[in-house]
Amino acid sequence: MVTSYWMGAYEEIKRCNALIGNIDKVPMDASKVEIYKAEAVVLRSLMYTNLTMLYHDVPYFTSIQSVTDAKAAKTDRATIVADVMKDLKDAAKVLPPTASSWGRMTKGAALSLLGRLALYNEKWDEAISAYRQVKELGYSLYKTGDNPYMDLFTEANEQCNEIIMSVRYEGPGKEEGNAMAPHYDAPLEAMNGTIDLADAFYDITTGKPTTDKKIVNGLTTEGKPDLWDPNTTRYNNRDPRLKVTLFTPWDGWNDKWPNAYGGSAPSNSTLYVLKYFNPSLSSSGSFDSGQDFYIIRYAEVLLSLAEALVEKRWL
Repeated sequence: MVTSYWMGAYEEIKRCNALIGNIDKVPMDASKVEIYKAEAVVLRSLMYTNLTMLYHDVPYFTSIQSVTDAKAAKTDRATIVADVMKDLKDAAKVLPPTASSWGRMTKGAALSLLGRLALYNEKWDEAISAYRQVKELGYSLYKTGDNPYMDLFTEANEQCNEIIMSVRYEGPGKEEGNAMAPHYDAPLEAMNGTIDLADAFYDITTGKPTTDKKIVNGLTTEGKPDLWDPNTTRYNNRDPRLKVTLFTPWDGWNDKWPNAYGGSAPSNSTLYVLKYFNPSLSSSGSFDSGQDFYIIRYAEVLLSLAEALVEKRWL
């Protein structure tokens, strides 16, 4: 996983550098060239944001590499962060506030990523400035329906006004879908949720973590936790986002309750991941889903702005 993450990021960086370094050779309107360059800069900036957050100092390339100069020493994170923040500011001046078509990069995407990078590196003033600019661009939280948080993570709402940056997919049946949430008409057994994640969703009656620590109601004859007898009451009265994020025992899969785990074998934690999973898709369709993956939502902008203001003691 670590290897694929690293290689995937540098493959993206390589492609962005190739576009930036070659697009001037293409006979095209100059304004379009500048927009395409700015889009590539933001994508490259996202990769360096992710890499520096995870690895700190990393090799830093902003031009096409040849075989002879492909190997490079690491650059310190502070230098990369300073360069990338400047890149994002410059890109934000070029990119339009509204995408010409869904999935294209926008001014809001550049500024939101700038805010994320600044916040992570404790550059509070830069984060506040970037996020306040995003607030002026007309984004809003998705609030439609009885359960807007659940409905937000569906294909029907992937183009709503809360989504600032996302990875686009088309499917099923177009071979351009994603397989990030496949299933076999039951929760995916390889995707166990964790108790710690579940307990991050507080009790809505007290506003505090749950005091119920019992995961199962008893033990098997071998003295092991009886996963077929989970303690379901510990997940009651929680932040409603819990049951959108995780499949808890007896939730039912596509309105079916073949057993406590929706038809799957018992989860070792009694939980399965639910977010982005679509029980109504067929098994084959779930391996080629059209559901976009969200990179930045407006909710992050608002929460991160509040965090930066708190750090500056302005709240």
